Amino acid sequence: MASSVSAQYKDNAGQKSTVTFTVRDMTSANMDDIADEFSALRAALEPYTLGNLQNYELVQNKVFVSQGKAASIVARREMKILWSYEDSVTHKMYQHETPAPELTNSALWISDEKTGRTFIVKSGAEWTAWLAAFETLVVSPDGNPVILQTGELVGRNL
Repeated sequence: MASSVSAQYKDNAGQKSTVTFTVRDMTSANMDDIADEFSALRAALEPYTLGNLQNYELVQNKVFVSQGKAASIVARREMKILWSYEDSVTHKMYQHETPAPELTNSALWISDEKTGRTFIVKSGAEWTAWLAAFETLVVSPDGNPVILQTGELVGRNL
């Protein structure tokens, strides 16, 4: 059974939202490696969310970060980034949400004129860092490596 890591964010209204990722089985032998990879994942996620990190958790290790609200009035947990990724072995598709997306940096987003949907720009340094951190740490619920497909701006009710 794969382990998980999670991070909790607070928006400008003080509302909390959590994002959780499945990772390989955590043991005493690899806990430091997973903690380092999760640190890289949180850092790579930073350009994409305005939410204020409250705490993060690895199995057996919940770390308090802050009680503060997000500084930006744009930071709202009702808005999300919907990350889509594929299990590289079973080819099953999975999704995760991240709250309070960074909407003030238009260089991170591109609108699809045909569908009216808004997606992550995949050509910037932010995407490269996020892709590397995500695929290094996250595994599918079946425990297999994953391939990150895209991020899409979505509202609270999918």
